Amino acid sequence: MKVALVLVLGALSACAQDPSAISAALAACGPKGVRFDVRSNNGQHPAPNPEPGKALVYVVEDQRKDLKACIGNCGVITKLALDGTWIGANRGSSYFSFFVGPGEHHLCAAWEKGAERPQDRASLASFTAEPGHIYYFRVRATVITAIGLLFYSLDLEPMNQDEGQLLVAASPLSTFDQKK
Repeated sequence: MKVALVLVLGALSACAQDPSAISAALAACGPKGVRFDVRSNNGQHPAPNPEPGKALVYVVEDQRKDLKACIGNCGVITKLALDGTWIGANRGSSYFSFFVGPGEHHLCAAWEKGAERPQDRASLASFTAEPGHIYYFRVRATVITAIGLLFYSLDLEPMNQDEGQLLVAASPLSTFDQKK
């Protein structure tokens, strides 16, 4: 009975989706099919050399599976796009950073695999970068097992500097290469 209810609700929500509106909303994301090889390094916390006229952005993934933390190379890969181009990825609880020019920017965090609904598969944020400033974003990736099913949730949100510095210091550095 529960399985039938889940299937009916899933079918109804699929009928209510507007594909063109979803595509427009996901314009910050990069092209489909881009994948990354991701590694974590616990011993490395480099301080990026400032780039004149640019802002520094940290993206920290805080991944949870069944309410237990997943550190480093466990868990699923989440990738990050800036203004419609995939620029990096995290696996498990890890971080990476990049520089960006001044102005308005749009971020998209997305699962490489998993989650069927667009709002569970990707999360969006925007910000206006100012030269010399540091911005922190948290990707909260949650996978919960209930009644024999997996439920996914992905949230991209800005953090204040204090929280951002703490999470970067407590997380391994993510390094990645785009698969070809």
